[in-house]
Amino acid sequence: MKQEQKDKAWGQWRLQLNTQILRPLRLYGQGHTVDGALIEIERITKQLVERLNGNDIPIEARRVKW
Repeated sequence: MKQEQKDKAWGQWRLQLNTQILRPLRLYGQGHTVDGALIEIERITKQLVERLNGNDIPIEARRVKW
């Protein structure tokens, strides 16, 4: 897959996560937490993709700053 296609897929994934899955948190005043959580969810998802593609890397999340 070309880098442009990968970037587009990540953008679509991020948009769906932000506007559909995490939207209720924003509606209830947790927007500041959602921004940090999105970054961390993307980071550990990329780690998972690497692991599934055969790279033996740890999947480690960092604490989201409130």
